[in-house]
Amino acid sequence: MLDTGAFYAFFDLKDPHYLDSAALLFHCFEGRFGQPFTSDYIVLETTLLTQRKLGADVPLSFVNFLHESEIRTVAAGAEYYEPALEVFRKNFPRLSLCDAATIAIMNDLDLQALVSYDERSFRGLVKEIRGMNYFGSLSKEEQTRVKNKLLKK
Repeated sequence: MLDTGAFYAFFDLKDPHYLDSAALLFHCFEGRFGQPFTSDYIVLETTLLTQRKLGADVPLSFVNFLHESEIRTVAAGAEYYEPALEVFRKNFPRLSLCDAATIAIMNDLDLQALVSYDERSFRGLVKEIRGMNYFGSLSKEEQTRVKNKLLKK
């Protein structure tokens, strides 16, 4: 499951997690982690954040990127609302409702890993968090491959 920070960092070249996000997204597209998912809550949160911080054109680039990708967007509809509220109530103020919905969806779909830089919020609530220093954990050859892919994007 991909969280807001993973998308945001990919669109903000100055973000300290830019290379982490690029590598994670490229690896998602290559199928290294199985089917990648996000939610409509995360899409909404990402469009609002990118518009506020990166400019009016970035949210459209993001939704076009998402549409053209293999990332499946799950609608956090009625079936997730009550489970999300339960997670939210248990973990307030640590989690936002968006974060709680992410956990509810992950639980329902039996997703084990979350791509996020918000370790403080999600630690202990999801099995695995990928994000921080992902790029740095790669071999030099793989780092070079990721950087070369970025030059082509």
